[in-house]
Amino acid sequence: MESEEVDGRAIMADFRSAIASLNESDRKILGDRFGLGLTAEDIAEARHVPVTSVQDRIDRAVERLHRKLGQQAGRDHEGPGARRAISNAHAQALTGNNYSG
Repeated sequence: MESEEVDGRAIMADFRSAIASLNESDRKILGDRFGLGLTAEDIAEARHVPVTSVQDRIDRAVERLHRKLGQQAGRDHEGPGARRAISNAHAQALTGNNYSG
């Protein structure tokens, strides 16, 4: 059990480091989407921008986060659904919420 706790702390440290290395705009949009659980529609309405713009920004921010996490781990996370699995797992670890969709 202690090994799992150490692994969990290491994963969270890597995740926090990767988040911190993103620009402020990326951190904000990911925080709104995954931290606060806002939908793209909610974010678009609050920012007075099209929903498609918000979705594109979220996708680009998640991709940058994915690349940074892969670099930290010394490997690329590839394969079908890898980006979604990584972003959902890290969002869940960060917030305690389940992001399955």
